[in-house]
Amino acid sequence: MKIWDLQEHTDSGYEHIRSMLVDLEATGSLNYADIESKLMDSIPSQYHIAVAKGDTLMKGSKDGKLRIHALNTAAHKGIDFSTALEFNTTTAKGLRAELFSLDEPYRKGGWNILLRQPDFESGINEIYKAAKDGMPEARIPLRYDYTGPGGWWIDYIIHSDTTEAHQILMQRHHDDMIEVNCEERNAELMRGTYSISSARQLIKQVESHSAVMHTVMANHEQVIVARHPDERQIKGVKAGLKRTKERMNSQIFHRKHAHIGTDDGCTICRMVKGAMRRITKKVSPYKELRVGHTWSMDIVTFSHRSLQGSKYALILRDYASGVIKIIPLYLRSDAPAQIEMWILEMRADPAFSNLPYLVISCIVTDEPGEWSRRSAKWQAMKLRIGSFDVHYVTPGTSKEAGHAEKTRKVITWWSNEDTTGRL
Repeated sequence: MKIWDLQEHTDSGYEHIRSMLVDLEATGSLNYADIESKLMDSIPSQYHIAVAKGDTLMKGSKDGKLRIHALNTAAHKGIDFSTALEFNTTTAKGLRAELFSLDEPYRKGGWNILLRQPDFESGINEIYKAAKDGMPEARIPLRYDYTGPGGWWIDYIIHSDTTEAHQILMQRHHDDMIEVNCEERNAELMRGTYSISSARQLIKQVESHSAVMHTVMANHEQVIVARHPDERQIKGVKAGLKRTKERMNSQIFHRKHAHIGTDDGCTICRMVKGAMRRITKKVSPYKELRVGHTWSMDIVTFSHRSLQGSKYALILRDYASGVIKIIPLYLRSDAPAQIEMWILEMRADPAFSNLPYLVISCIVTDEPGEWSRRSAKWQAMKLRIGSFDVHYVTPGTSKEAGHAEKTRKVITWWSNEDTTGRL
């Protein structure tokens, strides 16, 4: 298991450093299937592995002998920085962690299991083989995971030419993890963290202060079930309509009014917009509060011309109110003239005369040729209108153009559904 995803230094020939959990109860070792190319004398596995979850069995993939180099990541004195070790193992897919069984090394390999407390003798946890029959002693240190879920681990690499750099890299990361997860660091974090009750008490104290005029709670989340975030329920709308519409079945109302709202059984909605899903929305995030000031804009090209001859449509949406304005176009080059007419009409409306700003002061859009910085027709229109700015989003950045993109998608869905429903 890759406990630490160290970068592959391919130029230096380094391999990934891996870790195996020492399992005192397992009768055989288990490794991930990605090491199968390193197995010696491998054969298809005949084992089924019992897991802790009920009566579930996991099918083994390959059986074979694996040669590794165990690392002295704790830099214990008197122990080599790498020690060669061979053992039989089974590979399997879906393992949560690689497991090293002590059963075979103890019964057949002559290894001893030595677990020591830090203040007892040398304080080193290891598996140890004494010198015998001309073979030198061998020591493989076991690393206890004090900063995580616990357990003894063997850090190793599958490589024939080990270097001391592996030990240095692992030791430095190990020191960093101890520093991050130490008791002093956790105590400092707890001191700087509010409990729910203390946070509520602090909010009340701030709200009651004489200098605070208004408080806004932001970044709350709400989960709705819909096909896109802008769908709305229609029951409240139906309740305020005339008796005929109010008593109309919701499915019929949905189909007769361009498929507004949601209907689980509507086949056209499923074909065009897909299945309903859970959508998490932020409640009360920061948004533009100047109604009519800033609009997003995009253009839709339809497959066929309308009865009035229009093949294109400018889709504009107000950031503050969410109002959508659709301007049909016969040609794309008609966009500057049509936008100018719309802006002048809106600014002449008495409803917007008392605002502290001019309505439609800014449009956020991408930069096609019809309203680009290089379009003389568009720049001349801006000069005639005055007090009008265009913010061009970064090409290919959907996050900046997301407001317009979502609106265009909604209009496309609506037009496709309405056309399909009339066939």
